[in-house]
Amino acid sequence: MRHPGRFYQRIPMCLTEWGGDEWIEVVNPTRTRPLHAVRIVPLDRHRLRFEQF
Repeated sequence: MRHPGRFYQRIPMCLTEWGGDEWIEVVNPTRTRPLHAVRIVPLDRHRLRFEQF
């Protein structure tokens, strides 16, 4: 099982420098229950680039 915060530090880079449009994180995926997901869509990419995470 992977650590839940393993990829969170990559969100700013993916959305700014690599040109990603959105980030979707599926929380506790299972085969038997409905999926719950977090969707992040940046409103201001320039400002996001200078934020500290």
